[in-house]
Amino acid sequence: LEGRLHQAGKGLVLDLRHRNALIPGLTTFVKGRLAPAGARFELLVPPHEMKADLDLGRFSPSAAGTMARGRIGAAAQVTLDNRGLRGAGRFKLNAGRVHQEHRNLSLEGIELALQMDDLFQPRSAPRQELRVARLALGEIQAEGLAVDLQIENTRTLFIEKAGLSWCQGRVNTSALRIDPAKADYNLTLYCDRLNLAQLLKQLGAADASGDGSVNGRIPLRWADQRLSFDNGFLYSTPGQSGTIRLSGTQGLLAGLPPGSPQHTQLDIATEALKDYSYQWAKLLLQSEAEILLLKLQLDGKPNRLLPFAYDQSLGQFKRVAGAGQAEFKGISIDLNFRSPLNEIIHYKDLLTPN
Repeated sequence: LEGRLHQAGKGLVLDLRHRNALIPGLTTFVKGRLAPAGARFELLVPPHEMKADLDLGRFSPSAAGTMARGRIGAAAQVTLDNRGLRGAGRFKLNAGRVHQEHRNLSLEGIELALQMDDLFQPRSAPRQELRVARLALGEIQAEGLAVDLQIENTRTLFIEKAGLSWCQGRVNTSALRIDPAKADYNLTLYCDRLNLAQLLKQLGAADASGDGSVNGRIPLRWADQRLSFDNGFLYSTPGQSGTIRLSGTQGLLAGLPPGSPQHTQLDIATEALKDYSYQWAKLLLQSEAEILLLKLQLDGKPNRLLPFAYDQSLGQFKRVAGAGQAEFKGISIDLNFRSPLNEIIHYKDLLTPN
């Protein structure tokens, strides 16, 4: 601290400043008055734009490699009298950015307004706002994250509500209280009009495009340092059809003997899904250890002739060369996908210090 200190009557008046050694250029101004009956201080951090990325490892070794920047500011009042030591303040972050290149983590356009009713408990006012314009975690990309929260004490953070835009739709969550002493959490994602093709692509199931959306619930559980999906169920809106185009599905045929009924049926299904219109769709999500299991159910028809012909001698369809010959009026399709959960979102990397 440096500045000016002088006597005023029976008290002292302070006019000081503190230059932060951890955040280059950040200065805190302290004004105050000490008197026999007590003391009062006002602290001000004028809006400060960080000129370069700051490694958060300066504050915690476990955060090493996490880079951040933004414009921060704060103000606080501290009083000491016969009622004890009290303090309140506010903190603001604008145009914030956090990223970890080696872990595919990125948060951009961070806005945080935090009103602290008690600095020494600490406790914030209810419904403090955190907003993130764009975020990426592994293969998952979303935008428009909005969180209402409250810091309840030194250990507990209460998420009053949260939501974000994902896959052209919206995802909202139920309330959640986070306590480091608790190791088992259950959270439900409420999904509204998620684009089915984008959802399959981001979850690592298939390279997909198309229109048509699904709605429903995805229950999540965090226990024993593991994230799992528990009987998630998404479905298309009744009466609203869609289209889907899948590519790179040849791997689904691996392990099935060519010419077998199972191989032929799956071959027709994957060929149909290269351009397919459905009347309804369902997507089931379940975890098995570190694998995300997705079961896609569709009812509809391909939008083109398929390269198959019915072989009377075999009593089944077989693939033929050249242009498509078979017109299918309707095909119901069930496909199962297996996706490595940690490779999609890299959640374990986030929990592992460098």
